[in-house]
Amino acid sequence: MMERSVPNGCNGNNECTANLRWSVSGRGSFLRLRLEALLRDLPSYAMYIALGFSNDEYMGDDTVLECIYNGIDEGRAYLSYNDGTYNAQLYEATAILIVNSSFTVNDNTFACLLDVDFKQLYRLSNNDKSKVHNLLAKPYYLQFVRGLIEQHTYVKKMHSLSDGSLYPWITTTMINMLRNKNGKYEYVKNARQAK
Repeated sequence: MMERSVPNGCNGNNECTANLRWSVSGRGSFLRLRLEALLRDLPSYAMYIALGFSNDEYMGDDTVLECIYNGIDEGRAYLSYNDGTYNAQLYEATAILIVNSSFTVNDNTFACLLDVDFKQLYRLSNNDKSKVHNLLAKPYYLQFVRGLIEQHTYVKKMHSLSDGSLYPWITTTMINMLRNKNGKYEYVKNARQAK
């Protein structure tokens, strides 16, 4: 399993804004992803955490895995698409590709575990196929963001556009989610807050 935390050099959940862990199985078609995010610096625990997969260092034409927590007792997971100005949840792709999801809140940390089966991509409509990249087929820049939601409707609010802990993070290099020829996952060395 590969792990990455931000900000760079943080130790443990008390200092880390976010933590990402993943593993791939099923001959490179099954992604297990764990997203963790700190809650204590948020004005409300009704929030989302999302991981975008981008061909460049900018938001746009990105497949996104997101977890939403209502701040009380329920979490939801979605695949979504970011066109650069708007993020839209993809309900069909979510129902077909996310085969399992679970959520926990413990010690001011929201954790979301997702199992995504990319062998099922062929089942998507043409519309969703054009928005869901096979995240295991090639390297991507990883974009991590936290934000707030409307507690009762689960509608996401736009992430922060100002410097601070809610400003998006992006890896400084493209990351391959698969193991390399030596059987190891690529180490994510650095991430920076996107500008």
